[in-house]
Amino acid sequence: MRFVHTSALTAAVLCMAVAPTYADQHGNSAHQPSTHGGAPHAPKTTEAKHTTTTTATPKTHGSSAKKTAGTSTTTSTSTTTTPTSPTTTMPPVGQKIQSKPQLAARVNKMLQGTGMTLSQASAGFKNQGQFIAALHVSQNHPDIKFTDLRTQMVDNHLSLGQSIQKLRPAADATTVATKAEHEADHDIAVTSTSTETAHK
Repeated sequence: MRFVHTSALTAAVLCMAVAPTYADQHGNSAHQPSTHGGAPHAPKTTEAKHTTTTTATPKTHGSSAKKTAGTSTTTSTSTTTTPTSPTTTMPPVGQKIQSKPQLAARVNKMLQGTGMTLSQASAGFKNQGQFIAALHVSQNHPDIKFTDLRTQMVDNHLSLGQSIQKLRPAADATTVATKAEHEADHDIAVTSTSTETAHK
């Protein structure tokens, strides 16, 4: 009987020791969410997904890269202007003298030292006799310059004798002028005859 009582006491102590553990396990399990044949449902969370789109720029190689660079080419055209020297028209008196090579040679020789060309010197004279006579006066009388005679005859419209008288009042203007006119006529006649003979 003592053995039975001891066994019953031992069993009671074990029950008391095990009961809290059993109750704690079943109590905690009562608070767990029930699962119906599967894993418990996890709370749903929404995550915002950020999508970054990167557009790759195609690379061009070789000569095609230069074409797509968008460069503009400007063509400049330069115009070169060559300056032209002004053409001098020969006066009628000069043209007549120039048509006779021998007379032109004599006249150009007398023009040396005046600083004037045949075109410049003959401009404004009424005829070749008047022009050549003025040249002869300046040749016969170095103190009477051709440029001064020309100014009086062309610009002031004086005769050869009047021009000589104005420039050199002491000189015999009539004699000087007459001699120069005869020399001019001779030059024209000789050169005209020579030209006619050369053409025959």
